Amino acid sequence: MAFYYDHKKDYHSQWRTYLQNQSYVEDITKSINCSSQRQTRDFSGIISNQTKEINETIRNASREQILAIQESTNAVCGTLNSGFELLSDNLQEISFGIDGLRNEVSNMSAMLDWKLSLLIESQRISNLLLGNIAIILRIPDIQKERQYHIEQGIKFLKNAIIDNDFYEDSLTNLLKAEKIEPTDFFALHRIGLIYMYSLKHLELKKAEIYFKKAAKYAIAETNTGASVTTNFLAGELSKNLSQQIPSTDTIKLQAAEAYMFAGRCCYIQGNFSEASELAGKAFKIVPQLVEAGFTQAKALSADNNETQAATVLERVINTDRFYSLKTLSDLDLAPKEPIRKTLEKLRQEAIKAASDVLIRCKAKILTNSKGLDLLNKIERLTNQKTYLSCKKAIDLLNKKYSYSFIEAIEKNSSGKWDATIKPKTVSYSIEELIDYENVLINKLNIVKELIRKKDAKSNLLSEMKSLQSVYISSQSKLTGNVEDSKNFGLALLGGVVLFSIGVYLWIYGMSGSPYESAWDQGFIKSFSPLFGTGFIIGGLALGFPALIGLIGASISVTSLASNKNSLSVKENKLREDIANLDIEIARLENS
Repeated sequence: MAFYYDHKKDYHSQWRTYLQNQSYVEDITKSINCSSQRQTRDFSGIISNQTKEINETIRNASREQILAIQESTNAVCGTLNSGFELLSDNLQEISFGIDGLRNEVSNMSAMLDWKLSLLIESQRISNLLLGNIAIILRIPDIQKERQYHIEQGIKFLKNAIIDNDFYEDSLTNLLKAEKIEPTDFFALHRIGLIYMYSLKHLELKKAEIYFKKAAKYAIAETNTGASVTTNFLAGELSKNLSQQIPSTDTIKLQAAEAYMFAGRCCYIQGNFSEASELAGKAFKIVPQLVEAGFTQAKALSADNNETQAATVLERVINTDRFYSLKTLSDLDLAPKEPIRKTLEKLRQEAIKAASDVLIRCKAKILTNSKGLDLLNKIERLTNQKTYLSCKKAIDLLNKKYSYSFIEAIEKNSSGKWDATIKPKTVSYSIEELIDYENVLINKLNIVKELIRKKDAKSNLLSEMKSLQSVYISSQSKLTGNVEDSKNFGLALLGGVVLFSIGVYLWIYGMSGSPYESAWDQGFIKSFSPLFGTGFIIGGLALGFPALIGLIGASISVTSLASNKNSLSVKENKLREDIANLDIEIARLENS
């Protein structure tokens, strides 16, 4: 935990008491050593100690402060246990090897105290000592002596973590290096650390002066055209000594750290105004150094500039969310209303950001989605409605995972759609996965629909063929029935003629004629009824069947004509349906 200045006590004794509690640093050392040697990590000691110190802070707070801290705790993480669980998950994802430790310190410092600074320096020194001597041999003899004293100084400074007596040896060598080169900001910074952290050599004012000098000379060397005479040991942590090439960025980081430590010294002495100014310089030089921003916010709040402190703290937390957790245990920050409002604002923003994406995902996720379990976890985190839980939900929403799919149904070489096996692996965020699954299922549905449409078209074409066959048969029958109707009509006409002649002869024979001769009249009268009866019978024999046939043929013609029209309508409808299917098939294939 960060040091908290108590106006009622002497700052020197407060800082001395703070440094005497070494158990916390030892827990951190074990965790880092553990992770350096193997992949497993145990942060239970750190978490337990941190929880204990926060609870101790709360016990020593006033009733109003306790209520304010509880309000902020509800907004940030609900309960301290929940907050530290999320922090522990985050720490598990950090690489704690020698390479990159300084780059990762901001990720873990949200739950660590100011005593960690020497531990980090110790780890950094271990890496720098891995370099070879060749690069030192290329510098002047007088500088070789300085380099020797610096190497001895940092070697003893590293060992001082285990045995405080080594601070004496470290300081002796570093002061000799300073005498040779008073502008070596690397040595000046380490001397400042000893005056700040060594109980035997504890002089905060002197430490402040050394940090300011270190920052001054480091800044000077970042100016355009400056002669870079910096110690090679001030280079990047990810490279050993033989690879060191001083760069503007690494020197800026040295300057920023020096300003930050100077600011801490001022804060410990109760000089809050200068503390916020120096820490602010550090934060401006290297915005990624969020511990400097937190120190600035802490000093501003202690100096009653709470609104400005809240503005700075918001930038810090937006860079590293776990500084919200660290804020809860800081009596300079947690009880202040502007700080509480800022934490609530960040909570609401996180809730909205997580909820907006969650709602979109839930609206379109498939029931058998590969991301269903993950989305349920995200929903549980979002429903907690705390800042850290929602930020974790946002992490899970944005994180890309690998998913494997077997895409079935594609077009083969013959142009037909059928089922095949085509494995595919994609790396997607949860929303990208859901969108992909929807696109995939839509494509599969389109192909299935396309197959159905083509099958339907095939059935219609088959139906069309059968219909055309029936149509031709009906047309042939209709033609035959029309011919039969003509024949029956002629036969009926012949029967009517015969019947008419027979009736005439029969009537004529029966009635006679006054104008004819007796012989004629007698002969006709004798045979006309007989002939008439014959014609009548013949006419009936010919006409009646013809009439029946004509009626039947006429009915058949009418029926066949109607059926032909019906077949024609059906054919046109089939042609229209086939044309529509062709349009649908083309659309589906194009999609």
